[in-house]
Amino acid sequence: MIPVKLKEFIRGLREATENRDIEWKEGASDAYFCDHKGYALHLQFHFDGDAGEGTYFFRIRQKDKSSSFSVVDSEDDFYIMNNLWSSVSVNAAGFDNIADDFFS
Repeated sequence: MIPVKLKEFIRGLREATENRDIEWKEGASDAYFCDHKGYALHLQFHFDGDAGEGTYFFRIRQKDKSSSFSVVDSEDDFYIMNNLWSSVSVNAAGFDNIADDFFS
């Protein structure tokens, strides 16, 4: 689950990602990274085929502090993380103006 103290942050992070106020980079193994104002963010998705379960992992680091949480697909917050994931993947790929490029 998303910790209560971070829910508003995650919603704001999605909005900032979609507005390109922050930029994400693609990493290996279905992971994305963002460095912004001294914070390092890491978002990763993992699907466990044996359990038939998807999980988002999120980590925040600032200097020597770190915090992380995970959200499993059976939890209510999964759709919030899935929406963030979608926004992050478009941001990292640079597909912001795909409609203009594709249809012109």
